[in-house]
Amino acid sequence: WEPAVVGLAEAVSLPADQIKYVSALLAGIPIGFVFRAITADPFAKEGKAKASAIVMRHNLCGLIGLMMVLFAFGWEIFHSIFSASVSFLLLHAAPRNKVHIIVTVWAMAYMSGAHIYRMVVDYGGWTIDFTTPQLLVTQKMMNIAFALYDSSRDAAKLTDEQKQRKLDKAPTVSEFYGYVFCLHTLLAGPATDYNDYLTWIDGSKLSGKPCKSGFAVCKKIVGAIACAVCFV
Repeated sequence: WEPAVVGLAEAVSLPADQIKYVSALLAGIPIGFVFRAITADPFAKEGKAKASAIVMRHNLCGLIGLMMVLFAFGWEIFHSIFSASVSFLLLHAAPRNKVHIIVTVWAMAYMSGAHIYRMVVDYGGWTIDFTTPQLLVTQKMMNIAFALYDSSRDAAKLTDEQKQRKLDKAPTVSEFYGYVFCLHTLLAGPATDYNDYLTWIDGSKLSGKPCKSGFAVCKKIVGAIACAVCFV
């Protein structure tokens, strides 16, 4: 798809990286509706059917997100996959009362190294590269780590929100990568809380009620267009 994108960029006199990034962002809107239409709501199911529907949502969510990043940034996606994979291992191997520190140091060090390298090779440049989604990946890795750490603390010292969002065990492969590379939040955020992601995936956030998001989506699109016009 690179030649087609370059040709379009030359035709409209815009950088190719911006064309790919904005195209991936806009594609997320119809993809979101398709995702909801082709995946079954796990809330209405039980037993193995429920578990299967949840895993399917996790896998599809992460796979689509990875494909969007691959389209926008090419093989720079390796950085996000590698840093996330190391964090996944740390979440399972690190001591529960130290996991938040260890994962934070790793995630921030990788992110900082990427930014320092960017300043060396493209100081003052406007090229959009993998550091854009990496910011979201970094926040999500740390979010899970702190939720795990909270489960090791004295429950009496936790706030009501911390009690609600703490994790008693590290996420599975499908849960972790589905969250980190979630198609809805990977390119521009926000980096939603892991607990919110889980309740969205398993359907408990809406408790089986029909989702009426058309008006909200239209309102956000109009707001984005207005901001873009003001910026230009």
